[in-house]
Amino acid sequence: CALPILYVPMTEEQREHDDKLREEMSMVVNSQQVDLNHAVVVLGKRLQLCGGVLRGTDDYEFMSTNKIPVLTKLIHKNRKKRIVIWHQYIPETDLLFRSLIKYNPLVYDSPKACDVLTQFKRGNSRLLLARLSMCRGLNQLADTDISVFYSLPYSYNTRAQAEGRARRISSTTESTEYVDIVTKGGVDTFVHNMLSQKQSMSLTLANISEIVSATTKGG
Repeated sequence: CALPILYVPMTEEQREHDDKLREEMSMVVNSQQVDLNHAVVVLGKRLQLCGGVLRGTDDYEFMSTNKIPVLTKLIHKNRKKRIVIWHQYIPETDLLFRSLIKYNPLVYDSPKACDVLTQFKRGNSRLLLARLSMCRGLNQLADTDISVFYSLPYSYNTRAQAEGRARRISSTTESTEYVDIVTKGGVDTFVHNMLSQKQSMSLTLANISEIVSATTKGG
């Protein structure tokens, strides 16, 4: 199916933190001694912020995000559909599980969790939270009605693998719909645009500088 993109605005709390992180990225990339590793770390924080995770030095906290209400509405509207929710970061697994607990979601976050995939295939739960890093070698997730990308990887290959795991030639479902939930004006908009052009996000100074310019304050 076509790939619907559900754009959501940042909350005021997200925007406040994102502006600070954007300024930090700007200072890093414009300094005389550019620390690319530091810039990449800040980029990761901005991406996680889009999903409702504020990452500190040693810990993280959750904040409101408009992605959760949109996702909940999608799940509620498709009560008879089997849905996999792909996400990139470990804290997002916790946030999604807590937010969707009433739907009794299964969690696939380890290659050893094959029993979880079996339960999903048997229909023990219609909702599966799957970490994108787990999609390699995954061969039991073919029969999905809706494949949601809550957050995105830098790699187009990883994205394509996740799409391929949700539907194969042997799939018994009539069709599979792919849905992206993207923060308007957030860094994940930039990453999504790269992936939609079948390009991976290169963690170079030029790309990070472009992100700083593209995601301006209040944008």
